[in-house]
Amino acid sequence: MDYEVWFDDKTKMVKAKVLRSLTKESAQMLMIEIENKLVEMNTRQGIMDLTEAEAIANIPKEVREVYKEHALKLPLDRAAILVNSPILRMAARVVLAALGKTNNTKFFKTEVEALAWLKGEE
Repeated sequence: MDYEVWFDDKTKMVKAKVLRSLTKESAQMLMIEIENKLVEMNTRQGIMDLTEAEAIANIPKEVREVYKEHALKLPLDRAAILVNSPILRMAARVVLAALGKTNNTKFFKTEVEALAWLKGEE
């Protein structure tokens, strides 16, 4: 599997972890699974972990389009993205700005920082 999606009982949030480069089809499945899990667990906060996917040198345009299309539909009040790579972070910021999602989505290097922001403790 190229990714994992689960509900974390401890934090009461949906979490997703991308493990390797995704195809258009696997990116679509990822985003659908995230959306379904958010609805199923009745939560509006989540964390996307891209730290293991940072070796991805180039995210294909069709995968970026899938992310953009589905990001607009995700029922999220707040989302945190874990990423260490400045290049990945910059690319994601451009996409989020184009979608108007910069107010409810932030980037973090650690899950501790992300959780603090999501819980309003920062």
